[in-house]
Amino acid sequence: PIRVVTKSSDCTKHPEDPTLFVAKFDYFGIDRATQLRIKGYLRNINEYKEIKSFDEDDFAFHPENIFLTDEQKRVKTVVVLDSDEQNRKQLKNSIMDNMQQVNVIEDSSYYLFEKKYLLNEDEESVPLREHEIYDKKVVWKVDAAKFEFVESINPPKDEDLICGNAAKEFFSAPREWKFIFEEGYAQDLVFENLHALERNGEKSILVDIRHADKSQRLAQLILRHDINKIEMCLMPPSPDALKRELLDSVDAIIMDERMVPRDFENWYMNVSQRIDQQHLNANGQPLKILTFADPKDINDEDFDFLLRKKIRTLLMKPVDSKAICYHLSKALDNKFTRYNSDNIGSYAVHWPAYVAKKVNLVAISEFGCTIESEKPLRIGTTVFLHGFIYNHAPNQNLCARLYACEEDKKNQGMFKCYFTYFGIDDHFLKYTRTWIRENYAQQKSLNA
Repeated sequence: PIRVVTKSSDCTKHPEDPTLFVAKFDYFGIDRATQLRIKGYLRNINEYKEIKSFDEDDFAFHPENIFLTDEQKRVKTVVVLDSDEQNRKQLKNSIMDNMQQVNVIEDSSYYLFEKKYLLNEDEESVPLREHEIYDKKVVWKVDAAKFEFVESINPPKDEDLICGNAAKEFFSAPREWKFIFEEGYAQDLVFENLHALERNGEKSILVDIRHADKSQRLAQLILRHDINKIEMCLMPPSPDALKRELLDSVDAIIMDERMVPRDFENWYMNVSQRIDQQHLNANGQPLKILTFADPKDINDEDFDFLLRKKIRTLLMKPVDSKAICYHLSKALDNKFTRYNSDNIGSYAVHWPAYVAKKVNLVAISEFGCTIESEKPLRIGTTVFLHGFIYNHAPNQNLCARLYACEEDKKNQGMFKCYFTYFGIDDHFLKYTRTWIRENYAQQKSLNA
């Protein structure tokens, strides 16, 4: 069997059976091997077409089309955020080449995008000026593994300053250099880019540095990897560094999953408010967030975190042009691409499938179990339990029915759901009894 993680994208009443619904799901974080396996199966079916029509005129935007609403005619703006310049430009080109009525801007971080487009006049950044540092550039090297200070290329004198602060202090201990930068997000951004810097690679970022008067200055920081060291070069930003395009709206953000903040809800609310304040929410709809990741960088905890948030999809690098345009087409209601949902081929089947949700199992017995859920479940709900000891049941799952559900008083926002097994056979019942007996004895021994 194939197991994939999905997010529901649409749910409508069944056209023929009023007791049923038709739900559509999109893959979320599907890996390349599984995707190729599914594609390989479909390509062996004669009736299957990956793309129904390749005629570009079928998807071309015609402004004179009287059946289009003003919202459908509007040019939507997509923001691509990635510290990897090559990848973000490739994403931008993929979208621009395959979709009409869309404008794409790209930046190295949300931090920089916010400074360019979302700050109020009284918040706008003040660029670092040459006279505020003791040389045209301040250059030092850190260890590539621990990021501890190694040497200063142009060492400061006793009287030298960096934005009014004693320069020598920043190079007096292994990690003192980080206090050149504003505490919080600015320091996090620097370390994030140090970690992401590839061998012999180079990165240029804009970041706030601390001024002695408790204000900030926006500086350019260039990172260069050199064998087992990283050179850090601080200087005033170039004239083009804060160059910005004229925006009419911000409709979607496509970002590296490493940039997604852990306090996602607060961040999302703040971004949405700033977009509203800058009059960039053209249709009053919620901001759409799409993410991508390098498979080797994302773990199960990160994956589950993204799955629970208001994130429409997670795509694995290298990001497929068809996939990103398909998801953007749905997010923006933009049909002006051959990869819109109406033109993507599908094959009708009538197969039994399990639609599962990951939960925490908190207690088991030979007759039932208790699980934790973020939402209350209806009494009488029937589920099929997968994973853990239930892999040893017939068909690698066990049917259970909910008989009680209550809010967990010790864990706010969670619900305890109590299930009784339904149709358990003798073989699995014996296995469960043995497992409980052995693990109970082991736990008693550990406690003792």
